[in-house]
Amino acid sequence: MSILPTKTIFKTIALGFILTAGIANAAAMNTVSAKLVSPLAAPLTNLVAADVAWNCTADVCITVMERRTAMARDCRQLARRVGAIASFKVGDNELNAEGLATCNAGLN
Repeated sequence: MSILPTKTIFKTIALGFILTAGIANAAAMNTVSAKLVSPLAAPLTNLVAADVAWNCTADVCITVMERRTAMARDCRQLARRVGAIASFKVGDNELNAEGLATCNAGLN
């Protein structure tokens, strides 16, 4: 039985950490959905808000973001483009009433 050189062991461990970090980052991507208060007159594709492209049809907008929790700032950036938001979800995490109020504050 041969023993691996220490350098090879450290390289293998380092590679394992790099691969694990890559998987963790990929897992941070989540579907984000927003339900609009009022339906859009026409579908919107590749609408840019919160630094991502959204696809909106009727009263729903969907994208994929590197987020784990719903954030009022992301919701607000979308609301400025499409109007008031009734609900905003990142994966299974939904923006609470206070977050929605912040999201929709000041919209005409």
